[in-house]
Amino acid sequence: MLYETFNSLKEAHGEDYFIRRLDGEIVRNLNPKFDLRKYQKEALGRFDFYFKDYQQKKFPAQLLFNMATGSGKTLIIAANILALYKMGYRVFIYFVHRNNILEKTRENFLNPSSSKYLFAEKIVIDGKEIKIREIESLADVVDSDINIMFTTINTLHERMNKPKENALVEEDFEGKEAVLIADEAHHYQAYTKLKDNNAQQRLLETEGLNLKGLNKEEKEELRAWEITIREKIFPKRNKDGEMKNILLEYTATMDLEHPKIKEKYKDKVIFKYDLVHFREDGYSKEIEVLEADIENPMERALRAVVLSQYRRKIAEKHKLYLKPVILFKSKTIAESRVNEGRFRNLIDNLQAGDLEKIKQNASKSLIKAFNYFQENAISLENLAAEIKNDFAPEKCLAVNSKEDSEEKQILVNSLEDRNNEIRAIFAVDMLNEGWDVLNLFDIVRLYETRDTKNNQPGRTTIAEAQLIGRGMRYWPFVLSPEQNMYQRKFDRDAENHLRILEQLYYHCLHQPKYVSELKTALIKMGAMENQREEKNINIKKDFKKTCFWQKGKIFLNKLRPVERTNFKSLSDLKVKGFYEYKLPTYFTKEGELLDDKLILEEQVLTDSEVIKIKKIPFSIIRCTLDKNKFFYFDNLKQFIPNLSSIKDFIKNWLGDVQFKITGRKVDVEAIRRNDVKYFPVLLEILNYVLNVVAEEIKNSSRQYEGTKIFVPEEIKKNLRNKTISFDKGSNKWKSIREMMDIVNKKWFAQGDFWGTKLELDFLQQFDDYYQKLKEKYEEIALIRNEQFWAIYNFEDGQTFYPDFVLFLRRKRDGKIESRQIFIEPKDEIYIKNEPWKQELILSLEKEAQIICEWEGENFKILSLPFYNEQLKKQFDEALEDKILA
Repeated sequence: MLYETFNSLKEAHGEDYFIRRLDGEIVRNLNPKFDLRKYQKEALGRFDFYFKDYQQKKFPAQLLFNMATGSGKTLIIAANILALYKMGYRVFIYFVHRNNILEKTRENFLNPSSSKYLFAEKIVIDGKEIKIREIESLADVVDSDINIMFTTINTLHERMNKPKENALVEEDFEGKEAVLIADEAHHYQAYTKLKDNNAQQRLLETEGLNLKGLNKEEKEELRAWEITIREKIFPKRNKDGEMKNILLEYTATMDLEHPKIKEKYKDKVIFKYDLVHFREDGYSKEIEVLEADIENPMERALRAVVLSQYRRKIAEKHKLYLKPVILFKSKTIAESRVNEGRFRNLIDNLQAGDLEKIKQNASKSLIKAFNYFQENAISLENLAAEIKNDFAPEKCLAVNSKEDSEEKQILVNSLEDRNNEIRAIFAVDMLNEGWDVLNLFDIVRLYETRDTKNNQPGRTTIAEAQLIGRGMRYWPFVLSPEQNMYQRKFDRDAENHLRILEQLYYHCLHQPKYVSELKTALIKMGAMENQREEKNINIKKDFKKTCFWQKGKIFLNKLRPVERTNFKSLSDLKVKGFYEYKLPTYFTKEGELLDDKLILEEQVLTDSEVIKIKKIPFSIIRCTLDKNKFFYFDNLKQFIPNLSSIKDFIKNWLGDVQFKITGRKVDVEAIRRNDVKYFPVLLEILNYVLNVVAEEIKNSSRQYEGTKIFVPEEIKKNLRNKTISFDKGSNKWKSIREMMDIVNKKWFAQGDFWGTKLELDFLQQFDDYYQKLKEKYEEIALIRNEQFWAIYNFEDGQTFYPDFVLFLRRKRDGKIESRQIFIEPKDEIYIKNEPWKQELILSLEKEAQIICEWEGENFKILSLPFYNEQLKKQFDEALEDKILA
């Protein structure tokens, strides 16, 4: 597969092989509110590599991005459009299978006031402002702009195959280069899956497709895909007679395990980031299936309402604005209308007694909710009144028909907006696809039917699993600067009240067979672990008797805002300041075989020159800066608050930046003497250098830094019992109890441990170290750091939770010596990915300044290298030298 070939390139050349190809100009033209995540940067880098450097690329080009629901495919589409515009493409045909998805996408691409608008306020490429234009026909194309036709695949097919006034015709695409963008592309693969070999014939006659085994909708989509897209548009030639069209496909659910699809797409899938990776990387909610042995669906609905209100209260307590939404799903439109009426009756007549009834038969999650209400003096009477208000008629919405009003479509696609007060949605299947919502936290199944076949999930169950997958989008929030807004924070703290903000609840009747089938479908699509486990990791009673617990201190640094007013040069912004640029030599080889010898023409004479930007004519510098909106004064002020003007920036900041040019001697000499004929070349070089400078400033634009002062904190202040959640079926997590009796190891502070194989290997090794340590120290304690204590990188404030902290204590020469050592077992590949972590650990011994407020005890933070098989010798030597000496 193509993506596997690219994976191999990454393994050979480094984790950031594709990421470092990211074009800063493209990033600057995306909406700055959407920070590109690491995997998105890699996807864009792969795209750039394919078209610029991949030797086996094909035209017309067809590529597929297989990315999980919620992973930001639409932002990738926007970035790809910008990249292709820079390559010369001007015509883009975006198509999907449903109108509701189309309207949402049109809004995201065309409406700058939309909360989900994808582009920057101004799109500037090569110094020129570019517009995003919607077109109805190719006659509307403006060559200086990005021209997008938004359509459904069936509408496009009909326009091209049933000619009428202003219709699209096949000839319109002759002599042009078009980009076809297929969203939710898995819909067009039903034909490929057919077992009937005759179905693999693309066209039996002009429209004589073999449609056996397809439903009506699939038949229409097949005709459109095979006839209009693949036969009439994709292979068209440009005015030079070349086939340069591009077909880009995007989907979360491509069945690459199907042999025919795998074969068809083996050279087309450029990036695969499926739901398994998305969830394991912490970018999604976790799913909880809440079964209730309650026949009345409205009682299940009320339970979801109570939990939704609890979720809102938890967010409010932590000063987070959240309006959680519930989806009530029915089997048919008629049932949905009945359920909406029943729900309305339930809420309008809700009394404290109804809530008391639920409280008496509460599940674990509901018990937590009612306990919270009681602890915070929220009576059931007040809770009922709040629910009546929050779920009033105007705050509930039914979305059951394809003909629903535009107003409903806007409401259902803007549920996160503060001015959108909708709390409950009633639907059948209108929201199964193309619905992007972050604040959906509860789905309530209001029916009991199953459609299993041969003990396998049926189409309805699979559709329900896919709907749950759409609800897994993470609701971003942070409680402190060191947290990542877009990733889960409480997997290793399962009892934390805030964990409910990272969970999607699916409420259904207690039907073991159905739930088993649903979980099978969820596990297959990567939305759920095989064996979710929760384990209590408790502090040992014996440890609480030690001096470490009773009066021990841990020394930690703090996170503080970077004081940008102290910046004096670009080096403070981590700009390298020296770059290289190779001019073309136009060298060619010609030869002929004479007497078995190949005779070549003379080599071109080359030269090089190092130039400071301050030596370049001011007009050229200013012209280049004006073309790049990153260097607009208002933007630069964000990074350099003391900047007084663009002249100040050129003279005092940019002037000392240097670059080395290498090329033909004649060219280098002309640039050296400021030959005006070479000013365009100099502009090109300077534009390249300034783009790199802009990226370095942006990438190193740190808002925080870690202090070098380490202050004491009581160990017992944050060290506590924890419940951790993990996938027991994964090979990643192992129990230490399979390897040693950790309960009776005096040196370990906790009564259990679940971790990686490398972490377990370290604990076994530490048991050997302990025999030597106890000869030197009276008190020894190793603590698993379950995110109790963070340290912050001095340079940029990145957060690091070392896996273990070792505390040592002894009396020596009449004084007490206390030693604190952070220990991190880490495989080599992860060290290479995040080298700053080991650099920070190794720097602590010299750089950390301990604030000690009492005499008679000598504190030190010691540094050990990370622990793994390759570093074990270094680790042992450092241990002997620093701790056992």
